[in-house]
Amino acid sequence: MLGDAAVRELQEETGLVLSSSDISYIGIWDYKPGKDLALFAYHTTSMPDPALCFCPSTFEQDGQQIPEMDDWAVVSWDQAIAKMNAELARVLTEAKVKI
Repeated sequence: MLGDAAVRELQEETGLVLSSSDISYIGIWDYKPGKDLALFAYHTTSMPDPALCFCPSTFEQDGQQIPEMDDWAVVSWDQAIAKMNAELARVLTEAKVKI
């Protein structure tokens, strides 16, 4: 169930299609008041090409449809942590030991 939601979110925000059997459950973390994060790992020998990612999911802003995500990159762990808000960085740093 959570795995199905995770792969659905992945597809909605990146265009990447996986099966829930392709990912491993890591756990649930308190993220913000009223919001927890269920985290999963995807182990692969090669990262997807960020140039092939797209986001079919949009939201409306000022009468225009805006993609939920509009940029992708393959970066090191430290580079990724540096770009996140402090709470997300905390959660992922705690989760990293389980990967």
